[in-house]
Amino acid sequence: MIIPEHKEQFLRELEDTICSLETKLGQGQFVRPFVCAGALTACDVFIVGVNPREEMEFRSYWDGSSFNKAAWEDEYQRQRLARTGRESMSPTRTKLNLICEGALPANVLETNLYPFATSTEQILRRDPALQNDAIFALLLRRLRPRVVITHGKTARDRVVKLLALQENEVREASLDMKVKPSNPAQFTKARHRAWGDSPVVYLKALRHLGRNYSYDFMRQLGERVREIVAV
Repeated sequence: MIIPEHKEQFLRELEDTICSLETKLGQGQFVRPFVCAGALTACDVFIVGVNPREEMEFRSYWDGSSFNKAAWEDEYQRQRLARTGRESMSPTRTKLNLICEGALPANVLETNLYPFATSTEQILRRDPALQNDAIFALLLRRLRPRVVITHGKTARDRVVKLLALQENEVREASLDMKVKPSNPAQFTKARHRAWGDSPVVYLKALRHLGRNYSYDFMRQLGERVREIVAV
């Protein structure tokens, strides 16, 4: 969590960064850097993917310091149901919500390396202009979360580099990407060595959520996050 006296400076810097990316992207396309329930600066848990899969408007739900997740999700469900005619939640969104619910009262930030929506990661890789992680790097550097959960190899690799983790920490954190079934209670205790005071971070690196892991696993994972943050 950010130090209170640095809050306004951080929010101004964040707004400038978002505006810069919106300008580069152009009209008619959306930047969606994160989703959270309430105050951004209260978030001490990060769930990090690569990029959004579906375009959704961001500004109407963000007031410069807090995000209205309930209203955003209502619109998300409406649009998805209209588009698919079958379901109002993707498997990934359902699982993200289960983690967030299990982690309460911890504040969870759902974010991505890149805030631009593409239907596949391959499309993202073909366009270097979309591979801009300035917002995510700022969020990680200034909010300094106590818990970070990554999903997908690309997200894991970038996060461990930004945190400057040691090789043994990277190996331990990556076990959940190789072992089936994974243990939802097992986190790697590491340090943010990118900063001088090297604060502790609990890291878990997962495979992609949508096509892996049960709903019960997600609930247990959220409960373990709640236990870590409560200590």
